[in-house]
Amino acid sequence: MKTLERTFLFITLVSILPVYANSLDNPEKDVEKITIRGAKLNTFQEDFAGSATVITSELAHDFGIDRLRDISALVPNMQITQLGQMGGSFISFRGISSNPFVVNRASVYIDGIPYREINNQLLNNIDQIEVLKGPQGTLYGSNTEAGVVIVNSKRPTEALELDLSVESYWHTNGNNQGVNGSVSGGLIGDEVVGRLSFSHQRGDAFVVNTAAIDDIRGEIEEASVQADLFWLFEDESYLRFLALWESNKAPGLYEQEFVPTNLDLYNELYSQANNGRRLGEYELSQDVIKNTDEDENFIAIAGRTALSGVTIEGNLSHSEHDDDSAGVDLDLTATPIFRGAVLSSRESTFGEIKFSQQGDFSWLFGLNIFNEKKSRSLGAQDLTSGQPTPTFETPQFRESTDIGAFTTMSYLTESQWRFELGGRYERSNQRLEQGAIALFIPGVGAIASEAQSLEEDFFDFLPRF
Repeated sequence: MKTLERTFLFITLVSILPVYANSLDNPEKDVEKITIRGAKLNTFQEDFAGSATVITSELAHDFGIDRLRDISALVPNMQITQLGQMGGSFISFRGISSNPFVVNRASVYIDGIPYREINNQLLNNIDQIEVLKGPQGTLYGSNTEAGVVIVNSKRPTEALELDLSVESYWHTNGNNQGVNGSVSGGLIGDEVVGRLSFSHQRGDAFVVNTAAIDDIRGEIEEASVQADLFWLFEDESYLRFLALWESNKAPGLYEQEFVPTNLDLYNELYSQANNGRRLGEYELSQDVIKNTDEDENFIAIAGRTALSGVTIEGNLSHSEHDDDSAGVDLDLTATPIFRGAVLSSRESTFGEIKFSQQGDFSWLFGLNIFNEKKSRSLGAQDLTSGQPTPTFETPQFRESTDIGAFTTMSYLTESQWRFELGGRYERSNQRLEQGAIALFIPGVGAIASEAQSLEEDFFDFLPRF
């Protein structure tokens, strides 16, 4: 891992120095203005009333950004942390952190599709990445107290374009290989253009289980296919269709794996429970069968047109995510005692429509709705009694529906003073259904909770000055 870090630093210096040299050779060279689209009203970065970092397509390419977690390397005061190699991720801005087990305080939008629970999403054909820091609730609603990350993909080209990259790298416990590519071109003249992107990664896990009873120490295979179709009209109007299928399979890994931070102390205390074996760096010794299987897919439609000088934009998306993961080992040793598992699913639907007009006096009004349904079931397997498979408890079900209306107005005076005013009104309905749960854990006892049925509405108005 240290070698990879030194290599990345070297590439960074090589990439930055020529740019700095050019700026000295051409001190009066015009600098292209960057537009922030995430402000809902297109705004130049120097006019944006807030803190924003913009990563252009060229910068993303030069730094090899192809995963969501890569963004934090270029954004000050931002950190993206992942729970293990397969677990969820959470974003922190300026020390405002998130709890992935409760709620993320930062949201991610990829091509207009919201991700309130994020993984290390694959990013294809990046056009621009915008990181807006600080509360963004007036424009984006819930889960944006710390900030929001907006990723926009390039529009497919009319000319035929092929892109293919192959990678391979080594680490402490093995090696990984991958291939990424896309094909883009016109389907019906210059009116209908499309792109098909694909990715496949396979290799050894960074963390390996040396006591795996099925001899699977840890492997990861990720695959995705994305289709992007644009129907363009003469007046700059368009319709866009998106579809994605993604699969992550990790035999030998539970979705959240943690290694000892003090190896010497762990080995001193637990080497006997591990049959006399001492762990090395990035190793586990857990006598359980581990496996993680995740599938995600979404479809979306978006469009834009103009009527009497007013721009109308809208999008509608639906996504589904299924997660089957097993291999919790509470004693963290090779002693066969307990194996935990979880079955979860999530589906969400998002719709938004915006009306806007830009000029010296610019305004925007929009409506959106977000509905999310989650189901989660916990399982337990008593290894001391020879129980063959986990027993799953009654699923817990949660549904949330957020409906919001938002507006923003901006006036630019002749002396270049800009005044902005806006706000958001939101109604949120939260519903929870939970059956009675009684999990038995050897050495701990029964963990039980009563059945619950809860529902409540929340209302709020957020002003913006």
